[in-house]
This record gives sequence, C-alpha cells and structure tokens, in this order.
Amino acid sequence: MNKKRFLKSKILFSLSVIILLALSVILIYETADARAGGGHNYSSGSRSRGRGSGGGDGAALFRLIFELLRFTYYYPKIGIPLIIILSIVAYKIYIKGDNAFMGFVISKGSHVIDEAEDIRAINTLQVNDPYFDKQMFVERIKKAFVVIQNAWTERDLKNAEFFLSDGTYEQFSIQLEELKRDHVIDHMERLSVNDVKFLKHEQGDNFSVIHVSISAEGINYRKSDIDGSFIEGSKLMAPFTEVWTLIRRTGVKTKGKPGLMEGNCPNCGNPVKHGRLSKCDICNSVLRSGQHDWVLTKITQRSAWRITSNTATVAGYSEYKIKDPAFNTQHIEDKVSVMFWRKITADKLGDISFLRKIAQNDFCDKEELLYKNSKSDRYFYSRCGVGSINLLAVGNFGAEDKALAEVLWSGIPTMPDMSAGTSSTKAKTTVKSYYSNRIPVNYKQTFILTRKANTKTLLEGSLNSAHCPNCGAPETKNSANECDYCGTVMNSGEKDWVLEDVVLSNDAKARKLIQSIKVPTTQSVVKITQNSTFAGSVSGLEIIRWAIVMMLADGKVEQSEIDYIGELSHKYSITKNQISNIIQEISSQTNPVEYVMRTSAVTNSRELLRCLITMAMADGKISKEEMQMLKEIAANSNIVEPEFTKVLQDEKKRLYKASFSAIREVRKK
Repeated sequence: MNKKRFLKSKILFSLSVIILLALSVILIYETADARAGGGHNYSSGSRSRGRGSGGGDGAALFRLIFELLRFTYYYPKIGIPLIIILSIVAYKIYIKGDNAFMGFVISKGSHVIDEAEDIRAINTLQVNDPYFDKQMFVERIKKAFVVIQNAWTERDLKNAEFFLSDGTYEQFSIQLEELKRDHVIDHMERLSVNDVKFLKHEQGDNFSVIHVSISAEGINYRKSDIDGSFIEGSKLMAPFTEVWTLIRRTGVKTKGKPGLMEGNCPNCGNPVKHGRLSKCDICNSVLRSGQHDWVLTKITQRSAWRITSNTATVAGYSEYKIKDPAFNTQHIEDKVSVMFWRKITADKLGDISFLRKIAQNDFCDKEELLYKNSKSDRYFYSRCGVGSINLLAVGNFGAEDKALAEVLWSGIPTMPDMSAGTSSTKAKTTVKSYYSNRIPVNYKQTFILTRKANTKTLLEGSLNSAHCPNCGAPETKNSANECDYCGTVMNSGEKDWVLEDVVLSNDAKARKLIQSIKVPTTQSVVKITQNSTFAGSVSGLEIIRWAIVMMLADGKVEQSEIDYIGELSHKYSITKNQISNIIQEISSQTNPVEYVMRTSAVTNSRELLRCLITMAMADGKISKEEMQMLKEIAANSNIVEPEFTKVLQDEKKRLYKASFSAIREVRKK
C-alpha cells in the first residue's frame, strides 16, 4: 500500500469524473446551440480529440481541462457557475475518497494492532534485556496458566502461590474459600492453551509491566462438592481469553533459569517452601519483589481488560514522587486489592478480624458495631469481581499522607441465610438457590489510605501487601493488630499505608480531599489519550453496557439495536449470559443512563466519547446505530454538536496514524 500513489490516483480520478461531467454539459449545450443556428460546429474537433486520446491519462486530462476553460470563455454565464459547482462536487468526491481510504486503513489496522503491539513489546523488552527470549517466556506462561487453572479446580493455591503478588493471592484465596463454604467446585477439564500474545508493555521508573493475552479452550462448569450435581456452566468445549499482568523491577535482566513460576528462588534457584514466605531461606532475597523475576499481579477476562496505569491523571503524583521517589502505583493497587477482598470477607462473615491488621482502629470499630447491630438484615456481597483499581490522588495533609484509589467492582447483594443448616440436604439447597436469579450489580467506591508523613515506600516490599512491613512475615487472620512474629503494630501507618475509610466515589469527603490536591491539566489527559491505541483505556464490557443503556433509554427495543448488540458481543468475546445479566442489571435501575455514568470506569465524558469512537471505528466505519449511540452519549454529557464533530474527526485521524504505523510495523517483521 503506497499512500502517495493512492492519493495521486484519487485526485486524477476525481478530476476526470468532474471534467467528463462538465463535457457532457458542454456537448449538450453546444449541440442544442448548433441546432438553434449557432455558428460553432465541433464535429471535426471531436474527431481530432478522439485521435489524440492515446497520449495517456495526463494528456487526456489536460485536453478536458482546456475544453472546459474554452467553454467558460465563450459562455461565462454558464461556465463560471459550472466550474464552481463542479469544484464543490470534486471536493466532496475527494473527501469521500479520503474518508474511505482512512476507513480502509483503520479497518486493516484493527486486525493487526495486537500483532504490532506484540512486536513493539518484544523489541522494547529486548532492548532493555538482551537475554529476554520470547519463546522461553511463552512456555513459562503456558505452564503457569495450567498451574493456576488446576489450582482453581482443586481449590488449593499451594502450587501457584510462589509467583502471585499478595493482592492476587488474597483475591484467589478468598474466592476459593467462598466456593468451599458454598460447596461449589469450579471444574475445568480438557484445558488447551492455543496462543499467547503481548498486548502492552509499559516501562516505569520503578517497574516494568507487561500485559499478556492467553487464549485457551476447555470445558468449564460448576458442580456441587456434596454429590457432584451440575450447578451452572457448560459441558461443551468453549474458548476463553485471559489477560495476565506481570511486573518486574525496571532494569532487571533475564537469568535463563527456573524462577518463581517453577517454584524456585529466582536469585539462587533454591526450591521455595510453601507458606507464602517473603524471603528465600537460603539467600535471603525478597521473593516476590520483582527484583529477580516476573510477578503475576492481576488476571482479567479479555472483555474486561483495560489499561489503567496513567499517572498523568493522578492528582499530586509528580509532587509526591519528589518526596518519595520509590512511591509507585503498583504498590497502591496491590495494597487496595488486599483491603478490598478482606473487607468483602469481613462483611460477609461479620468478622472484623480480617481487617484489624490493615485498617485503622476507628474504621474497624465502626464496622464491627455495624455487624453487631445488623446481624439478620445486613447485606453482604457474593460472587464479587474487580474491574479496576485506579489511583486518583496522593498528597500530604500535615502529619499524615493520604492516597485515594477508586475501585470499580461488581457483586450480588445478598442477605444472610439464617435457615441454612449443616446437613447435606440443606447445604445442597443453599447452593442451588445461591446460583439462581442472581444478577451482579456494579459499584464504584473510593478507598482512602493514610500513613505517617515521614514514611517512605520500600520498593522490595511493594507486592508484599499482606506481610509485616517490618519483618516480612505473612499476616495471620486473628483479631490482633500486631505482627505475631515481631510484635510490630501493623495498622498505625508508621511503616506502610493503612485503610482509613471506604466511601462512594461521589462522596463529599473524597471529593474534598482530591480537590485540595493539585489536579492535572486537561491537556495532559488529552496527550495520553492521543498516544494510546485501540481499546486501551476502556473495556469491551464497558462498550456493551453503554450500548445497552442507549438501547433501553427510549423505552423501545428495535431489531436493529438487538443486532448491533449481537455484533458487539461477538467483537469483544462477551457471552450471551453476560449480555442477559447486564440487561437485567441496567433495566432494573430507575435512571439507567445516570446509573451507567455513575458506575462507569471512565469518568471524563470526553475521554469516554473518544474511547467509544475508537471502538466503533474498529471496522473502519461508524454504523447508523453506532452514530446514534455516540450522539446520545454526547448529548447526555453536554457535548454540543460542533465539539462532537471535532472529537470525531480528531479521533479518526489519530486512529488512522496508529493503524498506518501498525501495518507498516507488521510488514517489516
């Protein structure tokens, strides 16, 4: 594909069409004029033009232009308006051709953008780490993937605990404990890993982050551990894709020997003992610090994956890094993940001991009182999932520093089943009812963290969020707030961040804290957006939610809208069951548009609009249904028509450049 040659051909074609149209008008007019007695007879001239037409496209075009100008000279009242009209038509043809070409490039680019990003990621990694071998790394990922899936079926993480960050380990442990309490086995069989690709590589001051897409297939369903009866899922082979996010300290080089994924110390190679030890008992290296090997910090379904590490939008981040150079978003995300999952468990069991070591005493006392006063009518949440954890702001407030992180999550509001007994029959009945007619609801909360103003981040402990920050021992689940090994008070904020409060994201307390910290300029947000590629900052599920709310907004559901939802679900690998759940969730709200806006992962309306345009343009064009959705979202966000048009055009140009670059990069391979 040669852009210059295409543009030249397009210009020649447009001009040729226009001149031919003009000549048709000229010939009609002059023929009529000759019949009326005019003194001009062009029959001989026409024959000479026919003989001269063999001189090539350029000569023919020049002759056509000459005839148009000559006609205008003799008939200016007709020729001049004709030239104006034809110029307008030529411009429109040119623009239409330009849009078609841009659409073609964007469509082609959307199919190779992942491949181009894979190439970029590998190249960047190898520049900084000459020993990095893609094939060797992919084989490690495949084996680790099987280990994780088997651990999930067996409800036991002992073979996977070595390479999981504390936040991820805490999440999996709590989810597996929930399955055990509910007598459920999440069964997987005939697992096959088909493909591993690098979606994105991010190089930061402290950590290098890679997002890896793993495509696999298998038979996955849930069954009772009491009698093996089927609960939900499918006994047919089905494809699925997960995105693994792994991090390693910036500047670390591949050592080419077994590491955390194989159950060995990545520094000395010694087999690691079970029990979530923070250090190797032979060489004393911090195991999951990222200092020697990759650590798995997050697993996300492909449809829900999005890039969230945009520090340019974090209020106070640059200023705080001057004070604490080792401060990093990965530590905050890991810490908040531990806090979130422990709070979910504490709320479900009515047991504050899960929070005593990571939350301030005042917060724990308030929660414990709530548990005692509402034993039978207290809501908790089941089958929870975290969509994203984003650092919003960080700064100093006198004697304390505060960090605010937004958690987008979903869960099923559940009341305690006071009638459930211990017999097999009652347990089985509880399991069956638990998985029927339950629709997850989206929530967005702000976790407010605090620590003493003179506290500094320890890089080697960034992913050990469930370990004592003083001695590194794993935390135990008891009601004491001290470390069982060294006696350090863990929830004082002297050593690390602790939980101060959890509020809704629109809460006045959170807004006031963020507003008191310097907020990044709009320009910095736009700059990051324009440097991103396809689907980077918004997930496929997010797009589906917006499409559904727009479908339901007018109270009428048309077949074209249903077809459009079907196309989106296929494009982003979203199941029919997920679609059904989202429709039920959104339709149950009093104000669906306000609800989706409030629970959306993208809070900036203009940023959201750009992301939606990016998704819609993946096939090179915007359909009527997609355009209608975009305009409705713009209207609901108070974005006027001229601004909407400008955002649309700017995003098309950005996508075109990114696509053209991706196509060229893949061809160089």
